[in-house]
Amino acid sequence: MSDSPRDVLRRYWNDRYATYSLDESSCIGAGEHFNRLLYQVKERAIRKALRSAGIVPTRSFSVLDAGCGPASFAGFYHREFPLATYTGIDISTRAIERAKTTLPGDQFYADDIVTWRHPAGSRFDVVQAVELLQLLVDDEAFDQAFSNLSAHMRDTGVIVVPLAFSDRPSRNTSQRFRSRAYFDALMRRLRLVVTKEIRMYYWLIDGGPESRLLRAVFARTGLWSMYAADRLLMALGATNRRPDHQLSTAHMLVIQRDQPGRQRSS
Repeated sequence: MSDSPRDVLRRYWNDRYATYSLDESSCIGAGEHFNRLLYQVKERAIRKALRSAGIVPTRSFSVLDAGCGPASFAGFYHREFPLATYTGIDISTRAIERAKTTLPGDQFYADDIVTWRHPAGSRFDVVQAVELLQLLVDDEAFDQAFSNLSAHMRDTGVIVVPLAFSDRPSRNTSQRFRSRAYFDALMRRLRLVVTKEIRMYYWLIDGGPESRLLRAVFARTGLWSMYAADRLLMALGATNRRPDHQLSTAHMLVIQRDQPGRQRSS
């Protein structure tokens, strides 16, 4: 009997974690320093997403971090939202064992977000899934995972998730970019609405520019210069239209229950 896609995914992530570094949990092979810069972008986007939903550092709220890995975002929440309570779930038993050891005050579950249910039936003010859903390459698993995230969100809560959309199939078989039309149809079925979309990158997560000249410049001046250029282009409102830079088109989406009068993103 062959393994299911999630069995394969579980084995892959268990094998991948050796030192529990950001390099292992984000863009593998890019290096710890580069991935730390990417995490700064992700944290900034989460901060903006929470602010748009009225969640501020002085507020007490609960967080479910789906696909938490060794809980890299737990420190972000403890540092910037000291009244928040953090719960993490990940398919990797190794990552969860590590998280339980390093963060004994938080709750962790080693399980599959497609089928998992909180044992106490808890629901959360914030449900986030960072760099998770595009790893679910079959549509049924993607739909079920999103439905499960919604089931764990309180009626007044928010789902925070970065997603990139594309009508073209990805050349990377380990992840799947779906069309915006597919995603919007799923949101209607689940009675959810995107209330905010936050741009995250110009070309940083795709490794920077394709120009050999610019790559040579950044190779000399270092990662900080490439990061600063990416932030400047974002601040100027520049749009990256390179077809191979699919990851860089990701937006941090703020998703809430569709209620009368609730404003949708434009």
